[in-house]
Amino acid sequence: AQELSTELRRGAPRLGAAEKLDAMGIDFVRGGGGGGRVKNKNREIKSENPYLVLLCKLYKFLARRTDSKFNKVIYKRLNMSGRNRPPLSLSKLIKFMDGKDGKIA
Repeated sequence: AQELSTELRRGAPRLGAAEKLDAMGIDFVRGGGGGGRVKNKNREIKSENPYLVLLCKLYKFLARRTDSKFNKVIYKRLNMSGRNRPPLSLSKLIKFMDGKDGKIA
């Protein structure tokens, strides 16, 4: 009877980490705010161009293994969809097409 009264005074018994997981519900989205599916933000290149695929593999490796910000930017831009890719200015287009008469940009 003595033990029961001290437990009642203290309130509910404290749960350890393992017991908390069993007692609580599952939160599907980190950070709270309802359930829902977790989106995958890793975009893999969908192009079938083998040179572009190899370039992406190379820059993915370089971005991971070096601390160069340049490699990370190049990898990010290679993986962008055509719609989200940053525009090319006319001045750069003129510079790149210099000496390539008869070609279509």
